[in-house]
Amino acid sequence: MASRKVHEQDCIKRLGAPFTHVHKFLDQYAKYYGTREHRKILHNRKGLDIIKRRWGERAYRAGKIHIWRDRRS
Repeated sequence: MASRKVHEQDCIKRLGAPFTHVHKFLDQYAKYYGTREHRKILHNRKGLDIIKRRWGERAYRAGKIHIWRDRRS
């Protein structure tokens, strides 16, 4: 799992903003379920749909970048 700082840097590079709230949202269960297990909850279409409804298209794109990065690690 990439650190929040890495996720934020990815978003700054690609979207021009860190989208910290998106990364906190996607990783909110990591402390309870662990690094890999927490991904089953929101690192999917359901999580991306929630992000899009709450924060819009750019945040949705930040979520996609976050999930892409985590799947690489």
